[in-house]
Amino acid sequence: MKDLHRFFTDLDIYNDDTIALDEDISRKIISVLRLKIADEIYLQNNICISTAKITNITKHQVVVIVESVRDLIKPNYRFEVYQAIAKREYMDFIIEKYSELGVTKIIPIITSRSISELKDKTLARYKTIAKQAVLQSEGEFVPEITKPIRLDKIKLDTTDNFLFHERVGIKNMPTNSSRNISIMIGAEGGFAESEVDILTAKGFVAYNPIKKILKAETAAVVFASNLLIQLYDN
Repeated sequence: MKDLHRFFTDLDIYNDDTIALDEDISRKIISVLRLKIADEIYLQNNICISTAKITNITKHQVVVIVESVRDLIKPNYRFEVYQAIAKREYMDFIIEKYSELGVTKIIPIITSRSISELKDKTLARYKTIAKQAVLQSEGEFVPEITKPIRLDKIKLDTTDNFLFHERVGIKNMPTNSSRNISIMIGAEGGFAESEVDILTAKGFVAYNPIKKILKAETAAVVFASNLLIQLYDN
């Protein structure tokens, strides 16, 4: 692929279509990147990615014509993350890193030591962060981010399910036996003993591979990246 600037849109994209870009994208193209008529960009949505050429620039809006379109390349694995909801700045970081790394689904979880609610506007912010992280990392697949659920409402349908814990569990890093996995990461303070019992009864296997107490955002990056590297290599 060419080395072009990437932008995400919720609009449909068709070959030879003329698209008026929204205010935020137009402002970045005009004021930040200072692109010109005839410059090319990548434009993508949740289904496809296209090469588009700028055909018109006004004070507040950019118009492009779509030159070519192809379907997004989707991951050949399923990697779901059950993430206990952390405070704003930490959860924003976690969502960003999961999205950069290539997680396919993020399920915010309410635990006894996590944030106890998630407003719709916060969930919308997470989705925006995910899109921006995918664009920055030159990925194509934006992870699904669901509404929050409580631990006891989890229904696993993945093959390998790993719970990372700071005190209990198998002492080494898990090895994927399939391309269909999930992980569980707790909030600051970890999980209560009763919660570990609930999760293991549901099918999670506890692991404690690092002899340190990691912050939630550190654990998210360390464990997700390790397992994703295994998926990339295979």
